[in-house]
Amino acid sequence: MKSYSLYTLKWTGEEKPTLPSIAEKLGIQLSDLNPEFNAVCVDPDKAVYCVMIDQLVLDKIQPNAASGPFSNPSIEPFDIQ
Repeated sequence: MKSYSLYTLKWTGEEKPTLPSIAEKLGIQLSDLNPEFNAVCVDPDKAVYCVMIDQLVLDKIQPNAASGPFSNPSIEPFDIQ
């Protein structure tokens, strides 16, 4: 089973990024990205997006990255009525 880590990137394209377009930009395989997470916009003003990338691949494209453990809690809406 793959271990994924969060990866942020600044998107420069006109359209919103897709997993295939991000994989192409990073020079990785589409299968290296978590399809259940997709691309999440974390700063719309600066076009910064976040994806979940295979940890082994991340170590290759970003060899001096910080190391964990880091938490990755599930994010769910509050049950507000």
